Amino acid sequence: ANKSTLTYKVVLDFKLSGNDLIVTVPKDELVFYRKYPLLKIALMDFFINATDEASVLIPSGSGAIAKFVPGNSALTYKGMVYDADYNKTDRMLPQVMQESSKLSLPMYAVRNGLNTVTTCIESGAANAQLVYEAGKQGMRCYYDFTVLQHDKAYVNIKTSINQPANQITSEDITVRYTFAENEIADSDEAVFSNVASQYREYL
Repeated sequence: ANKSTLTYKVVLDFKLSGNDLIVTVPKDELVFYRKYPLLKIALMDFFINATDEASVLIPSGSGAIAKFVPGNSALTYKGMVYDADYNKTDRMLPQVMQESSKLSLPMYAVRNGLNTVTTCIESGAANAQLVYEAGKQGMRCYYDFTVLQHDKAYVNIKTSINQPANQITSEDITVRYTFAENEIADSDEAVFSNVASQYREYL
């Protein structure tokens, strides 16, 4: 019998600029079969193992710090950048509606010991979702970009109705990662305050 291998073509363009790593996913280079569409791309998943403490600066409200402590209960946080995903149409049924948080800036920062990485979306923010997951295996934080909503309507476990979107991703995905090493083991507030100052200068 003939066997076919499902193939997804995703091009990643890496560029160094000083202490920054710039990663670009060109939209025109995305290739997939219509029968098996590429719906999302999770870019640069930062993982902290279960034995290390870490903190994440999340730009929600006036700013929030999520502290990962090994052994604590599992936690998952998802927040849309700008509270909109132009590629996706979801309607939640009233009995399962939950509060969702809006991220005011397309950035986040992860601190692990003396090391800090600041992530900033330069292109594609309207289709991005920040995902923070903490559990027994460790903590991970990354951006999840919607590429294409499935073109068939379906009901998922009677909780959400997904309808066809009227637009696929219209711009390249570009994310800048800035790596830094702190000289002293300062508090999260002090480290992330410095991150915020550097981000203002970047803007």
